[in-house]
Amino acid sequence: MMENNELQKESSNSESTNESGNNMAEKKIETDENNETQPEHLINNNERESNTINDLNDNLNILSLQNKAENENKSNQNQKKEKKKEENNEDDDDDTDDYFDPIDEKGQLKIPLKTKNKFTKEDFEIIGLSGKGAYGTVLKAKLKSEQNDKLYAIKTMDVMALDRIKKLYQAYLECDILSQLESPYIVDIFGAFDENRKIFIVMQYLSKGDFSDFIRLNYPIKPDTIQFYAAEIVNFLDYIQSKKIVHRDLKPENIMMNENWHLQVIDFATARVLGKYFDKQKMVFNVDSYYDISETDDLKGNKVAINNDDDDDFEDAHSKPQRRGMTFVGTAEYVSPEVLGDKPAGFGSDIWALGIMIYQMIYNKTPFKEKTNYLIFRKIEQLKIEFGENEAITEEAKDLINKILVKDPTKRLGAGEPGTEFDMAHLKAHPYFKGIKWDKLHKITPPNSENFDYLLNKKKNNKNNVNNNNTSNQKKGSDLGKTTKKPNNEEEQEEVLRKGYLEKKGFWFLYNKRKIILYSTPKLVYIDPTNNQIKGEIYLDRRVKVNHISLNVFEVVTPLRSFRFKSIDGDVLVWEKSIAEAIKTYSK
Repeated sequence: MMENNELQKESSNSESTNESGNNMAEKKIETDENNETQPEHLINNNERESNTINDLNDNLNILSLQNKAENENKSNQNQKKEKKKEENNEDDDDDTDDYFDPIDEKGQLKIPLKTKNKFTKEDFEIIGLSGKGAYGTVLKAKLKSEQNDKLYAIKTMDVMALDRIKKLYQAYLECDILSQLESPYIVDIFGAFDENRKIFIVMQYLSKGDFSDFIRLNYPIKPDTIQFYAAEIVNFLDYIQSKKIVHRDLKPENIMMNENWHLQVIDFATARVLGKYFDKQKMVFNVDSYYDISETDDLKGNKVAINNDDDDDFEDAHSKPQRRGMTFVGTAEYVSPEVLGDKPAGFGSDIWALGIMIYQMIYNKTPFKEKTNYLIFRKIEQLKIEFGENEAITEEAKDLINKILVKDPTKRLGAGEPGTEFDMAHLKAHPYFKGIKWDKLHKITPPNSENFDYLLNKKKNNKNNVNNNNTSNQKKGSDLGKTTKKPNNEEEQEEVLRKGYLEKKGFWFLYNKRKIILYSTPKLVYIDPTNNQIKGEIYLDRRVKVNHISLNVFEVVTPLRSFRFKSIDGDVLVWEKSIAEAIKTYSK
């Protein structure tokens, strides 16, 4: 009964939102949870039921055989198709009959990845785990043939998991784009290969973490440091504009810092190239979602007008016209007004993100930050920017932000056509950047960087203590008598199996962004990324079930309650599989 009431309330909430006539409601806007503090401890018991991942695999195999079964009864075919669409929440016009297995009989990709060098796993000595991403693991490694201490980052991804969520094309796209770029402001790619249904992308190892952590650790940031890093981002944007590339998801989490504390941008998986499209004929099969770029007149090699409202150069080919208004590439706090308005992302979208990050470096928060995505989008539409007192918010800084964060992308400073008053040259000439040596920027020691290592090491040393204290505080007074807290030394030995960002459903059917960490305990820990506080834990045993709800939503069901999560990056199946494997491997 409680579940039915919840569904009714969700339905009522959805209808109310639709009646408002607000275009932002079409973006699957969900909101924040409140008052979630209590972790869940579960009791070991019977074997868990089969999870949805195996069902999805079986369905994909069925779909791949449908083309060969020409004489099969038509009614049975329709039933299978409808079942597949219902489970994956797909529209009727999805070409599921055209499914093509990307792996050959030897377990290798039928279409090789575009790369500079050819490697194998035997070429590397694995040093350790560097991190867990949305779609795979990042390993720290050395090249055996090199007699030095140079480190590489190897991003590993499961081919079939990516293929099931229609993200395999992103590995090809990122390798293709990065192989064409050479800039001190972009991560280097050295090669890529695939073995045993796994993709391995060999990249530059960036040792100082991401820019998001840097901003938080070093706040308040000195004005000259903010100016320096803003200028590095401008140089990056100037370079990719010259290559007719739009990043489309520029944010601090997608910017890493190298050993000399310079910025280098990563994650080009959702980037687009003006005037280009991937030839599907050379890819052998006809699934146009493979590279996720639609073939429009503007993509035939003709010159494309930058920021033109009629520019279809970045039309999302995964989304049919009726879906286009329901989703977008990017992160809520950094998304530009034109993308919210269902217009294609162009250079102006990346410039908008620059303005957001300058503000964020000054105030340690984004200008449109709110508790829910809906409120964020509303503030973006209303363009409400507040400038509080801060040492770094000079008149020049305020003027620059105001000239970047404008609704019309054609009048956004740095996004205009060359030769106009809004072009990149005018952005670099703005008084805020007075004294910047643009050509030598990547060779200059960043201002105040002598303090950065101290703060980074302090974070690493205090990380376990902070997490343990937060967990201990939340357990006080809660009904957790069924289990005993582990000693600190055992807590520190927990292995991180996966981490990333999801939106978690809380009270009043509201969602909010949470950092999710899957440990080998096994347990799921969800953390508020705004203040790094642990909001709760879900202890996993064999009674826990993982349910696939829809294309973007999954549910972790415990004997005491259910936890619903929504994907930000389309990695639902990856999370489902990881949690299910953790329960199977580590639970008692």
